[in-house]
Amino acid sequence: SSGINAEWPLRPGGMASTMVQPLMMYVLLSCQWLKALAASSEPKNALVFLAQGFEDIEFTVQVDVLRRAKVNVTVVSIEEQLTPLVGLTGTKITPDALLKDFVNSTRLYDLLSLPGGGAAKSFAESEDLKKMFKAHNDEKKLIAAICLSPVAFNTFGINYKKRITSWPSAEERLSENYEYRNESVVVDGNMITSRGPGTSFPFAFMLVEKLVSLRERRRLEKMLLFT
Repeated sequence: SSGINAEWPLRPGGMASTMVQPLMMYVLLSCQWLKALAASSEPKNALVFLAQGFEDIEFTVQVDVLRRAKVNVTVVSIEEQLTPLVGLTGTKITPDALLKDFVNSTRLYDLLSLPGGGAAKSFAESEDLKKMFKAHNDEKKLIAAICLSPVAFNTFGINYKKRITSWPSAEERLSENYEYRNESVVVDGNMITSRGPGTSFPFAFMLVEKLVSLRERRRLEKMLLFT
């Protein structure tokens, strides 16, 4: 007899047992990493809302930059009919869909975003929009607003005590329930807010960073000559 035990690989504490455990852990971690990688590479989905009197720059910049980042953007009107909406300076946009077609759906999107301008008042008064934003906020999905539209978050009762910014005239109202910041873009958890037309690009780039990656943000900044 050679003296070798043919069953040694299966013996608890044996060499094979000692080798298999780290190997199984490696395989498990690899599977988790591949799953996370696949999830991160899936296209993100965003809804950008519109109402009459929207701020033209704030809408067009964020939609354009998000689409350059390969985000699937759906433009959703909160009006009753699917007709062209007119911005403050006359830009006409035909939305892709109506809010009423989404409000009772259980589907969650990666981002909900509001441009500002005259549309901000309509956003804040929309019960259907309130329902959607609260549902997404509860699941920590990204929610964003620029200009006067952060006032809608105040009306909806979302994320009180968190940091926020807006168009200057809304500071007093928002300071009652939020930690107000005079900054171009403010991020606090899943909430992103910004100040106005002039901060539209930093706002849009931040949406890309949080939704896609910092690397994609930097790529777009370089491509668009944003310095």
